[in-house]
Amino acid sequence: MRPRPGGRFLTHQDPAFLLPLAALNGVFQALTTPTMRGIVPQLATGRGIQVANSLLASTRNLARMIGPAAAGLLTVSVGGGWALAADGVSFLLAAVCFGRISLPDRPDRAAGGSTMLDELREGWSYFSSKPWIWSVTLAFAVLNAVYLGIWQILGPVIAVDTIGAQGWGFVLSARAAGALLATVVMVKLTVRRPMVRALSLMTLAAVPLILLGTGANAFWLAAAAFAAGVAAEFFTVVWSTVCHLHIPERLLSRVGAYDEFGSFASIPLGQLAAPLLAAAFGTAAVTITGGAVLAVAMLLPLLLPSLRRIEMNTDPVSGQGRWTRRAGGGRR
Repeated sequence: MRPRPGGRFLTHQDPAFLLPLAALNGVFQALTTPTMRGIVPQLATGRGIQVANSLLASTRNLARMIGPAAAGLLTVSVGGGWALAADGVSFLLAAVCFGRISLPDRPDRAAGGSTMLDELREGWSYFSSKPWIWSVTLAFAVLNAVYLGIWQILGPVIAVDTIGAQGWGFVLSARAAGALLATVVMVKLTVRRPMVRALSLMTLAAVPLILLGTGANAFWLAAAAFAAGVAAEFFTVVWSTVCHLHIPERLLSRVGAYDEFGSFASIPLGQLAAPLLAAAFGTAAVTITGGAVLAVAMLLPLLLPSLRRIEMNTDPVSGQGRWTRRAGGGRR
C-alpha cells in the first residue's frame, strides 16, 4: 500500500531519528512548567493570581479543543507532514511570546553565593517539610498512574468493543468542555476552604473509570467525563493559586519542580502496568478497582488539619493572615 502524503513526515526519514529530539522536548517541557509557576506571581497580585491561573488554564483547554480539529483538517487537506510543521511553527510563536514577557529585575547573583545544588537542596528541604504540599503530590502520583494508565491505555481498547471510536471521541470532547467551563467560572468564583472542595471534587475522576468498567453507554460516560473535567480544572486553578500564595516566591519554581516530578514520575509505571493487570484480572476489575483507589487517594490528604485550614489568604499552618505580595515580588 502506498503511504499517504506526509505519512513519513516531510523529509521521509526514519521516525527513530526523532527520538533524541523527543527527549529534548520532554526536558524543555519539564523546565517550562516550574518556571511558569514562578512567573505568575511576578505578573499578578492578590486575587489577580487566581484570575491569571484561570485564564491560563482556559487558554490551555481551548487549545486542546481546537488543536485536534485543526490537526485533522490539515492532515486531510495537505498531509500529516505539513500538519506537524505547522505545529512546530506554533512552538516558535510561543517562544516569541515568552520572550516578550517583562519581569521585575532580579539582583545579580553574588560571587561565592549558593550554587544550583544548594538551591535544589533548599527547595527539597522546604518541600519535604510541608505535609500539605507533599501529601497532595503523593495523592496525584497515585491518580496519574491509575487514571492515565487506565484512561489512555485501556480506555480506547474498551471503547472499541462498547461505544465505538465515535462514542469515545464524544466522551473526550465532553471532558474537554467540562475543563473549559471550570476555568471560565473560576475567573469570578471565590472559594472558602479551597483544598477541601478541590480534593473532594477530584473524587469525581473515579466515576468515568468505574463506568468504563461496567460497560456504560456513551451518554453516561460522557456526562461523567464532563464532571471529571470540571473537577480536574477546578483543582488545577485552586492548587496553582494556593501554591502561589503560600510558598515563598523565591522557592516557587524549585518546590514546583519537585511537585511536578513526584506527580508525573508514576505515569510510565501506570501505563505499563495497566495492560498487564488487565490481562491478569480483566479490564472490568482493573477499571473499577482503579476508580476506587483513585477516590481514596484524593481524600487521604484531607486527614491533615493544615491542609483543611488553607484559605486563599491565610497561612496554611498558623491560620493567621497572610502577607500580601508587592508588585516587585516582596512581602509586607
